[in-house]
Amino acid sequence: MLWLALFSTQSAAHDFWIEPEHFRPKAGVSVPIRLFVGQDFTGEPVPYIPETIERYMVATARGIEPVQATTGDDPAGSFVPTVGLSVIAYESQEYDVKFDSYDEFERYLKKEGLERHIELAAKHRERGNIKEIYTRHAKALLVTPGTSDIAPDRAMGLAMEFLADAIPYGPGEFSARLLFHGEPLEDSLVILFRKDKPLEKIKVRTDKQGRVVVRLPAKGIWLATSVHMVRAPFYARHDWRSFWASLTFEVY
Repeated sequence: MLWLALFSTQSAAHDFWIEPEHFRPKAGVSVPIRLFVGQDFTGEPVPYIPETIERYMVATARGIEPVQATTGDDPAGSFVPTVGLSVIAYESQEYDVKFDSYDEFERYLKKEGLERHIELAAKHRERGNIKEIYTRHAKALLVTPGTSDIAPDRAMGLAMEFLADAIPYGPGEFSARLLFHGEPLEDSLVILFRKDKPLEKIKVRTDKQGRVVVRLPAKGIWLATSVHMVRAPFYARHDWRSFWASLTFEVY
């Protein structure tokens, strides 16, 4: 399938995010969900292709349910929100990417805040191309208007995920934890930016509790991203394994 080939080869160093039609939906009214891959909040739509998805679900007051979608759909499914908070979560299957040179790989590590791996990677620079396996782990937070008592964000069991401490009502402090297999992920670079000013990025690293606390200066739709990488075991067919987490939400 052509689309699968394009997704796996061109999107390795790109963001992946969930963008519902409304972040403040009406309870009981179906909300279309779109998936995107790209950079700076500009991307290509990703249709619903079940072969590429490990998990795709939504948590509401009803509990956790699979997102309803048909193969090839764009928007990539929909759901009916209840009063309060809805959490959409997506986890991809594994994709592979190849870097033709060490220099290319080093630039990638620096861009994503993964400099701690440069020394180890440099020891193998003469081996030729570098192979990486990666997965996507995306969440989106939606809140029905007029809700006064909002339940906090909930962990969805993704391999890597953001967990917001509170849903932001307006510009000001935003705090969230970054979890890797359910445990706090320390010293991971988190990048936040707004849809209408995507080049104005906020960069901060997680503390020992995996938490970031930042001031969001304006209303709008925000995207938080982070990448975690580990060295593959010696018997693996690839050299590195990375995990790409994202969280979309609206400050209103």
